[in-house]
Amino acid sequence: MKKDFLVNLFRICIFIRSDIKRFKNEEILEIVLKSWNDKIILSEIVNELPLVNTQKDFDIYVDYVLEKFLLHAFERLKTLLKNKLYEEAYDLVDAIHGLPELLLRQEIKHMRDFWNVYIEPMRRKWGDCYFQEFKGFFLNDE
Repeated sequence: MKKDFLVNLFRICIFIRSDIKRFKNEEILEIVLKSWNDKIILSEIVNELPLVNTQKDFDIYVDYVLEKFLLHAFERLKTLLKNKLYEEAYDLVDAIHGLPELLLRQEIKHMRDFWNVYIEPMRRKWGDCYFQEFKGFFLNDE
């Protein structure tokens, strides 16, 4: 995964979380999801947000399951915003916003900690099926 893409995912999460009801949030997520395969945030939103766009970007290893988790979370966030489920959307973006930064710093040595601190409280509030397909990955870190 590209370093700048992770930085931008973090910044986009913070931007969306700062005003969860902002009309433009859905549009921003649509652009992020369209650009996911290239790992470059499209220039359509670069002027809207303080995003990083350098020519000297480099790859950071991100486990396939973590990348899939992030993609799933952004898709879910878009659906929640579209359905105006703002409280749940806020909780989701709040839970995931730090993951890109942790991946950048490569500080996730124990996935269990991330799951227990950020995801499990959300699952208790919104239902145990939240991210169920990723639970084994996060809790099997030993």
